Amino acid sequence: MLGDSIFDNAQYALALFNGVILYEAVMQGIPVFDLRLVCTEPANYAASSPIEPSFEDGRKIAAAIAQLVPALNACMARTVIFSAAASQLERTT
Repeated sequence: MLGDSIFDNAQYALALFNGVILYEAVMQGIPVFDLRLVCTEPANYAASSPIEPSFEDGRKIAAAIAQLVPALNACMARTVIFSAAASQLERTT
């Protein structure tokens, strides 16, 4: 067993998938919206699944995406990782 709980094991598996996704985004020079920086606590996830957001955090994700979309430039030639912090959107390069 890798972790002590299903949440830990899901996080390990998810890290592998996220690594591949981030690598491919960098190789293609496309922006990434990193949900790991939005849903940072176990309570952010649904009781039925340790990798799906709760209903309320689904709303938080949707609001962050709605703020992000106008900021996107379809012609970006580099990878930018976007995250939502508190109520405003931040950009990390």
